[in-house]
Amino acid sequence: MIRPEARTIAWLVSSVAAGAVVGEFIGLCTTHPVIDGAFLRALFLFGLVPALFLARPFRAFGGAWISWIPLTMLGVLASFASTYAAFIAIGVLGTGLLQAAHASLPDWASLGLGLLAVALIAFLGSSGIGLIQVTTVPAGRRAAWLFATGVGAIALAPLTFALAGLTRCDSPGGMPALVARPPAKSEGRLTTAAEAEALLRNRGHDATALEPLKGGAWSTVFAFQERGEQYVVRFHQRRDDLEKDRLAERWASPSLRIPHMVEIGDLPQGRGYGIARRVAGGPIDDLNEAGMRAVLPRLFEAMDAMRDADLEGTRGYGLWHVDGRGDRLSWRDAFVGEAATRERVQQRAMLARTPVGHAAFDVGIARMSELVRWSSEQRHLVHNDLLYRNVFVDGDGIVVLDWGASIFGDFLYDVAVLTFWWPYYAAKWGGIDIRSEIERHFADIGLVVPNFAERLRLCELDIGVIHIPYQAAGGEFGNAAWTARRTAELAERDLGSSD
Repeated sequence: MIRPEARTIAWLVSSVAAGAVVGEFIGLCTTHPVIDGAFLRALFLFGLVPALFLARPFRAFGGAWISWIPLTMLGVLASFASTYAAFIAIGVLGTGLLQAAHASLPDWASLGLGLLAVALIAFLGSSGIGLIQVTTVPAGRRAAWLFATGVGAIALAPLTFALAGLTRCDSPGGMPALVARPPAKSEGRLTTAAEAEALLRNRGHDATALEPLKGGAWSTVFAFQERGEQYVVRFHQRRDDLEKDRLAERWASPSLRIPHMVEIGDLPQGRGYGIARRVAGGPIDDLNEAGMRAVLPRLFEAMDAMRDADLEGTRGYGLWHVDGRGDRLSWRDAFVGEAATRERVQQRAMLARTPVGHAAFDVGIARMSELVRWSSEQRHLVHNDLLYRNVFVDGDGIVVLDWGASIFGDFLYDVAVLTFWWPYYAAKWGGIDIRSEIERHFADIGLVVPNFAERLRLCELDIGVIHIPYQAAGGEFGNAAWTARRTAELAERDLGSSD
């Protein structure tokens, strides 16, 4: 005969086991654990389901009948705690095993693999729970109990996957993917002028003279005419980036010229399109050394305007969204916070499977951990993408485009964008010491920057550590190797020089 206390212990252990299995589910289905409201709600549901499923009244210590309600709540707490522990301990490993397949397989295959893995672990985990519960089930019903437990867990696997997927997204309050997989050039894009013209006409525009322009990693761009006016339309993978362009207009000034966004609309699959007035001139990337020297004072004035921008009504640090909220609670958290640390665990595992490796990645992170004590918590507007055809020059100066990568944080991050990537343009601008030019500008305007060298190097290394896995995940192994070498050089170099 089973002792009542053994029955109670078995029930509690089974709840903990259920939580551990659920933790593996979450670890396999998500890639960036951010403990927010959506995650906690999903976690509570995951803990509640097995607790309710396994709960039933029975005689416990002292022979008294124990109601299933307090035991269920106790089981929920036990399952919740074990789920979180398993999520931390097992989830990272589970996600790492799927990362290579996720990066190389088509979406349907990646989804199928995830569902299969979840179902398999559900079956194995539920079998373990059943073995524990078998001590409390009459002998004649044990086989039926094991069968029902396994089938029930497998049936819930797709639901578990779907619920976890609800908290895995790129929007505020969700779980952004650890290693962004850049879309293929043809993935979900409008690639011809005819398609773009048809879409514009369907939305009431009399667009003519469509001309393809160079786009970015996430968009396809066309110029067109309508009623004698010149416009540009961007078909973008992320509507949020277009909304950020519109929000950035609040900071426009004579020194910081930003194109006016005329219209933003939805496209299928969460994409969007944005229409803005066309900017004259061309990108500073196409300038020769003399042209770049001539435009630097205007570029520095725009950077000054961003540094002085009024951020009232916004909050947070790091990548910000259309609600004006940054992803991080502090600037230090953006470098060495819990979320950043977990993300890098995944990135390092991915890099280990590429020709690039993770040696430079590791060196950069180690040096950042030494420099982070000098980070500044002052919050400024940072464009974070001042090259890559995002800054145009015309007869009136410069115009700053594409605010999708913009962040809140140390204004020296924009300086680091220039100093980190400047050697990449050595064939054009090798005669310009960009760091010396920036330091001279700061001296001319009387700006004293405490811990300038340490803060700049911290930002430079962060740029390298971010881009090595990003480029490698997109198959850009040549660019990733260049970025890795640059990161390793900066990690070892004296703080007084970025060359």
